[in-house]
Amino acid sequence: MNFYKIRIPFIALVFSMTLWSCNSTGISGKIVGGEGQMLKIYELFDNKLTALDSVQLDEKGTFQMSNAGLEPNFYYLGFDSKKMLLLFTDSTEIIVLETTKDSIDKPSSISGSSNSSKYQDFQNLMKPLDEKIKGFTNALNARPDKKQQLRLQQDRAKAQEEKRSACKKFIKENKGNPITLVALQGLDVSIDMKLYEGVIADTKPSIGGTKLHNNLSSQIRSIKKQIEATKAPKAQGGMAPGTIVPEIEMADVNGKMMKLSELRGKVVLIDFWASWCGPCRRENPNVVAAYNKYNKDGFEVFSVSLDGAKDRWVKAIEKDGLVWPWHVSDLQKWNNAAAKAYGVRSIPHGLLIDREGKVIAEKLRGAALQGKLAEIFGH
Repeated sequence: MNFYKIRIPFIALVFSMTLWSCNSTGISGKIVGGEGQMLKIYELFDNKLTALDSVQLDEKGTFQMSNAGLEPNFYYLGFDSKKMLLLFTDSTEIIVLETTKDSIDKPSSISGSSNSSKYQDFQNLMKPLDEKIKGFTNALNARPDKKQQLRLQQDRAKAQEEKRSACKKFIKENKGNPITLVALQGLDVSIDMKLYEGVIADTKPSIGGTKLHNNLSSQIRSIKKQIEATKAPKAQGGMAPGTIVPEIEMADVNGKMMKLSELRGKVVLIDFWASWCGPCRRENPNVVAAYNKYNKDGFEVFSVSLDGAKDRWVKAIEKDGLVWPWHVSDLQKWNNAAAKAYGVRSIPHGLLIDREGKVIAEKLRGAALQGKLAEIFGH
């Protein structure tokens, strides 16, 4: 069964609030290196970061500000938008923290907010896993030889699965804690939908009715409907073997128009995928391995992305080591013209065509793809 991945930017659900009064001291502390500078409170709404209020630290680096009127939610504290401390707080808490300006996101101590402390625990849990994944990614970006590239891709996939398991364990051990919403970011909503729904249900007693909880609940319901729609059977069957596939003419990452027909004379895998699709990203090492093994024999990959943002598309190509030049997209997501023409309802979706542009087989992945190529090329 094919699924696609949608990551929920739940922190972007932080709601607008009125500026804080100076009648209470909800957040206070000391920030070494920030003496005399302006500390700001931020919200992130609709993918836009906005400073809500600010306070000037004294000559000792101490400060205090109000949290009056806040409902439970995620907020940012920082001197600019580059490095910030994420807090989960409300109007009932009196938070005291100590940190430095250069490491404001890693406070040496924080008290008065058990959820904010729990977030720091989660960050400490994720740090070595994220560094491991980053190390494999950096090694892949150094363009190693094909054998080493495949090994690094497999190692990175294992590290990513290790992170996913750690997130699931954190959620299980901290059932009902609002910080489990953060752990959802390490999961795949299409695969872990039941866990997403479980977190929403478990956090309802503590933050149910807040804009954060209501908006996230609504998003998950909407995503669930989309996933169910992609799993629905097609009105018509797929392309039968021997069918001549429609032309695909679409822009590459540099805006140059590319045609599928330019690859006539080669065996081609038409690979429908997207940067936001977890199963696609996990399938990519298999496609890379097939390309590395059979490209010299006349095998090519023509990748059609169902992305909506060019930067994420390009970044995914680089991170996953998709070294072939045939990458196209109209950045229309599920409205992608080629996907519609080919009746693609779920991704990853691989369609193998022969040297004359006729369908050999559809929905090829993993071992099935390798087996078919071995049959065609004889090794």
